[in-house]
Amino acid sequence: MSSGFGLRSKNGRCYGNWMDYRGCMYHSKEPQQCSLQLEDYIECMHHFKESEWHKQVEKKILAKRDEFKHPTSVKKETTSSHH
Repeated sequence: MSSGFGLRSKNGRCYGNWMDYRGCMYHSKEPQQCSLQLEDYIECMHHFKESEWHKQVEKKILAKRDEFKHPTSVKKETTSSHH
């Protein structure tokens, strides 16, 4: 939690990210200078990038599995009756 209180410890999971962002905002002249800290904090809270990464990995695994089951590079044997 951004409040700083966690369920199992003194500080919340993303409290360090929040403090980094807060400190950046305090010392910066432009809010855009803190966009990376804000991005880190939001990712810590919601895991959007991590979720997307897991989806991409799952797609690759499924594609490899399907490729293994049904290889596309297998050449069909042709029979010719030229005797």
